[in-house]
Amino acid sequence: MAITIQNIPFFCLIWIGIGFLFIMIGVLMMASRNEEDYYTVDRSISESSSHIQDLFSYFLEEEEKKNRNLREMVLNHSSQKKEEVVGKENNIKENPSMINSEMIQMYEEGYSIEEIAKKLKKGIGEVNLMISLYTMR
Repeated sequence: MAITIQNIPFFCLIWIGIGFLFIMIGVLMMASRNEEDYYTVDRSISESSSHIQDLFSYFLEEEEKKNRNLREMVLNHSSQKKEEVVGKENNIKENPSMINSEMIQMYEEGYSIEEIAKKLKKGIGEVNLMISLYTMR
């Protein structure tokens, strides 16, 4: 049988038919494989989800412990700061000149406000306020 131009459409139809059969066989094989794996996948998903839940609960417990420790540290620190502030307030009430005695002394010695602020590591506004209050007395 010689291949002529007239026989080419016939051969193309045969190859298309063979390709269609291979595609159908592949689809059927995939469908049968998915049915078999469906139940095993479902079991593995439930097992992995319980494992994930266990890990998540463990993670939450650990984070709660860390948060509890952090809360305790913050409360201890804030109570210490309150005690320090109360102690400083008592010292200031007893001796109010303690706050600005260095500023006033330096001002009387002839230092400028900027120099006083730099040396005492205070703000210029704070030094200016203390000196203006001192000069108003």
